[in-house]
Amino acid sequence: NEVTGEMCLAHLGWSGNWECEVRADLDSASQEALLYCALGPKAPAPQRLIAPGETITTPAVHLGFLHPHDFDEAVHTLHTHLRKSVFRAPAPEKQLLIGAGRVVGDNPEWVRREIEMAAEAEMEYFLVDAGWYGSKPNNWFTTTGDWTPGDWMPGGLAPVREFIHSKGMLFGLWMEAEAIGADARIRQEHPEWVLQRDGGPLGEGRALNLGLPEVAEFVEREIIRVIKEYQVEIFKLDYNFNVFEGGYNRRDGYSESELWRHYEVLYHIFDRVGRECPEVILEDCAGGGGRNDVGLLSRFHVGCLSDWTALPRVLQELYGMTVALPPEMFRHYFDHISAESPYYGDFTTQLRVAIFSNPLFVGFADKPEYWGAERKAELLRHVRLYKDFCRKILPTCRTFHHTPFQRFNRPQSWCVLELAAADRGAGYAGVFRLTGDGGEEYTFRPRGLAPGGKYQVTLDNSGECFTASGYELSRGGIPLRLTQAVSSELVLFQLIKT
Repeated sequence: NEVTGEMCLAHLGWSGNWECEVRADLDSASQEALLYCALGPKAPAPQRLIAPGETITTPAVHLGFLHPHDFDEAVHTLHTHLRKSVFRAPAPEKQLLIGAGRVVGDNPEWVRREIEMAAEAEMEYFLVDAGWYGSKPNNWFTTTGDWTPGDWMPGGLAPVREFIHSKGMLFGLWMEAEAIGADARIRQEHPEWVLQRDGGPLGEGRALNLGLPEVAEFVEREIIRVIKEYQVEIFKLDYNFNVFEGGYNRRDGYSESELWRHYEVLYHIFDRVGRECPEVILEDCAGGGGRNDVGLLSRFHVGCLSDWTALPRVLQELYGMTVALPPEMFRHYFDHISAESPYYGDFTTQLRVAIFSNPLFVGFADKPEYWGAERKAELLRHVRLYKDFCRKILPTCRTFHHTPFQRFNRPQSWCVLELAAADRGAGYAGVFRLTGDGGEEYTFRPRGLAPGGKYQVTLDNSGECFTASGYELSRGGIPLRLTQAVSSELVLFQLIKT
């Protein structure tokens, strides 16, 4: 509200389709203004038929009317609420672990070299991604639903898990539990489990109908079994199709939308997983960042930001998403899909984006360019910087957005993101030049430092250090010069204790 300085922030705890209506009603005579906000699930009616004696819970709405000093304070207030009242952090020793992963290919022998390279890169866990199951290798998309290793994977997952442990890493496993592939044995046995609408299957024929009690029971049983039987320490749930308006089931003479029951079932499952397997780290993914809502994330420890992590797009995604959600909630999949991503920005800039959330490195063995002496040293430097400095700040950090809101498909000249410790004892900022226009110089004025504190400041490009007070830094700023598009500077702050 540009007249009163008020702000309204809202989250809907819902993972299906949704609708939000916002209307400002201004009375020109009295100059009184009212804000109307309505938000909730969206699906063809009826969304839910309630049987006699049955109760349901509507999705939570988190609605805040604030009168902040500035936009940064509004973001901090929202993040504090989510951390305190919505999200649940893993045990401190398992918080913000850095890892590597790989989709299983034609030859299961890939895993040994991948794990060895992950250990060389000082990773703390290894995620066995899609494709470890089913009767055929390298058919991850069509064999979902058969959640047991095929004969082509000698010894199943136990030897892989033990090899990962022998390298000092935790064992992670991927599962697309809501999918049923065309070549899956379970699909042949239960074709009626596929979600339907208007006489045809949805989600490329891969979507399970969780509105059917027997399907809900199967999915819950298999998730719990996979976690316990294979001794999973990090569990990744994925979802790689789109059901659009959703399917329906006949109930009491009506065609009831499946979406509401679907997410009611999914929430129930992971409420149970959280109770029975509290030591397991849970990751939410949906073709990348398709379900980063507080309904699902409240039951997980981390969510995937995006599958497509090429610059500058992924930086702009992170910049926008950290308005709505705190940065430690995001998993950054370094170089997951885009084969061209190594050519967008220098290697150091790509690594810098990753340490502003929770990085996971994908497919080391496919990228020998990482393992030249110079690049390997730079990779290890950032891994250690993340472990020793960044992740001490992330869990309670205050996030400052210095540049205008970034639209991911329209790069602006500069993108500047600062993360500062809640006690103002340390912080770091990424100053990213995205395009060739806008000039070569940017004066960075940190916002997360104590004015009376004295800080050691490190400019990562040159390694130069100097000391200055928080007041001097916030007023005079730090002049920086970047001559190339898609380049960066990393600025580190550490309070000098006297």
